[in-house]
Amino acid sequence: GDLDNEAAIAYLKGLGIDDAALGQMLVKQLGGVPLSLKLAAAVVKRDGVERVSDVSKKPTLFSSTSDSAIQGVLFSRILGHLHDPVLERVAYPGLVLRRLSAAVILNVLNEPCELGLSNLEEAQVLFEKLRRETSLVASDTLDGTLVHRPELRRTMLKLLLEKEPDRAAQINRNAVTWYSEQATSDPSGWRAKAEELYHRLQLRQTPMDRGFDHPDIRSSLQSSISDLPAVAQRYLATLGFQIDPDILSEASREDQEAALAAEVEELLPYGRRSVDRAYELLTDFKPDHASPLFAAAARVAAQQNRFTDAAELLKSGLERAFVDFNSSQALTLLSEQAWLLRVEILAGASQDTLSLLGNYARQYNIVPFILQHRIQAHGLLEKQKVDPSVKAQSLRKISVLLTQLTSSDLWSVFPLLNSVAGQVEPEV
Repeated sequence: GDLDNEAAIAYLKGLGIDDAALGQMLVKQLGGVPLSLKLAAAVVKRDGVERVSDVSKKPTLFSSTSDSAIQGVLFSRILGHLHDPVLERVAYPGLVLRRLSAAVILNVLNEPCELGLSNLEEAQVLFEKLRRETSLVASDTLDGTLVHRPELRRTMLKLLLEKEPDRAAQINRNAVTWYSEQATSDPSGWRAKAEELYHRLQLRQTPMDRGFDHPDIRSSLQSSISDLPAVAQRYLATLGFQIDPDILSEASREDQEAALAAEVEELLPYGRRSVDRAYELLTDFKPDHASPLFAAAARVAAQQNRFTDAAELLKSGLERAFVDFNSSQALTLLSEQAWLLRVEILAGASQDTLSLLGNYARQYNIVPFILQHRIQAHGLLEKQKVDPSVKAQSLRKISVLLTQLTSSDLWSVFPLLNSVAGQVEPEV
């Protein structure tokens, strides 16, 4: 099971993490699973990080601690011994589900996990194979279903939701459909209703359902409440569920900052007076945490030709995003840094900004950011004496990415396209 906060920090200290603030940062990100903490401590020591202030100087630590160290090592230690790619796909991304049966494998996981099953008998064979993997799952003696070991599921679920949100959403939607049908056919059974509500909450739905009043359903959901998105947890709090006080306390601040950032963004396209108004809205902006206001304030500064201020805001924002392990904001800020590099404003921007942007964009598979990296990296190739075949290959990759953009995505990268217009192959 998980260590509590004090024990987790003491455990990290025993592993050589002497700085309490650094230990607290790792516990906040990873929870109290000893294996996760041990792996993270190994990465921290490998990279020579001794205190929180060192984290921003090691931006690759952010990726390796939250992703490569944990996911890679857990995969090699736990999933790698399965030697069955189909079984691996049931285990991951199938861990979006709390419990598994042959019918669930066939009707919920078959398509999104690309299992290629055609009937229940084939699903039963896979189910029996998985039952023997006691390092991954345990049997529920009440109904014979398999449940993922909670300490592993908690560690891996967050990473899965970050890396494959579309696949996870598809599994959640399939689960809602399946379990709602089961709950309708057997109104007296509570397990199907509990799973239906759990997956609705994972999809950020806030259903008005009498099932929340059932004591067994409440207990089931309460045991997994930390898995759920913050908005779902706050909804459950209104129904009397117990949630982490930090989730409640952060809600107001996050909502206010998101609203202010959106208001600032709305003003930016409408000329100098609107930009000046956006600047006034940010007069009191002095956050000590990861915030969308860093990117918004940097955009205002850039539009006012205060490029040095913009670069410093992005640098500060990235430091907070790395320390707070906020992947989405880190990626946005790296993108903004790369935009500044286009006008050769390097103050406050790391020389490896483009490289980091490419790594994070590919890691989270966000096409506009990948395309931005590709086009700007191609611009550097144009200034260098490289083999023409390297440039041609770069243009082919850009051409393929262009076909994957939505109209909204295209608008967001439109200023970059001028540098490759007429060079990409239109038929690709």
